Amino acid sequence: MLLRVCRFLLVGWVLGFVALSKDEVPPTTPEPTLKSLQAEVEELKEGQRQLIEQVEALQKELAGRPPIVPVEPVVPPPPVITQRILGEPFRGSESARVAIIEYSDFNCSYCAKYATNIFPLLEKEFIQTGKIRYLFRDFPDAQDPDSLVKSQVARCVAEQGKFWEMHDRFFRESLPVLDHPEVLVDHARALGFDAVQVNLCVKSGHNRSAIEQLAKAAKRFGVHGTPSFLIGRLSDDGNVLYGTRLMTGAETYESLQTVLKEFF
Repeated sequence: MLLRVCRFLLVGWVLGFVALSKDEVPPTTPEPTLKSLQAEVEELKEGQRQLIEQVEALQKELAGRPPIVPVEPVVPPPPVITQRILGEPFRGSESARVAIIEYSDFNCSYCAKYATNIFPLLEKEFIQTGKIRYLFRDFPDAQDPDSLVKSQVARCVAEQGKFWEMHDRFFRESLPVLDHPEVLVDHARALGFDAVQVNLCVKSGHNRSAIEQLAKAAKRFGVHGTPSFLIGRLSDDGNVLYGTRLMTGAETYESLQTVLKEFF
């Protein structure tokens, strides 16, 4: 009896193990048939045909449209800097339609180099030929009292029509007039002025405010170094400059010449 029970349990265990093993075997994927493969190929062909038709339709639609014309980028005009110049001393012809305002400092070494080496070339080609009117505005170094004094001296003698003569002498002679008052005496006498009267004019300060106001205005539109040049065309009456080019520095005459030729 015991033997029968053992046999029964052994048979049950074997049958249970076999059933469990069958459950763990993953189902097999049926092998594709020739018919199913052909169907897939036909489906791909149909998708390709539809895509070709869509491309051809798009090409026909684009061909019927007018060609796209490239648009040139719009370059905004340069800002116009308007400066009233009525009554200021200038070199050149009153009939000139183009003008330059030089912003300069009598104690600036670069300005002296420009005045000595480059300005004579510009004067010969553009000023003496009547093409441009040339003006000078003071841009003294705020940290250099002597620079401001020289500007005042030049403006004092300008009232007697001698601005350019003093301008040329200051750039030829770079000694500070505050440390060497005899230099100012020599300049004044050479131009037919009494040095005492020139000193009184400077001490009165009646030109100082105008010099400082013009320098502040120049800073607002971009002048931050010397020499700088505002170039543009003049109004019909010649009293207003409409500046469209602002240059700082003039290392060579050619650099200034190239800009000037844009106006002619």
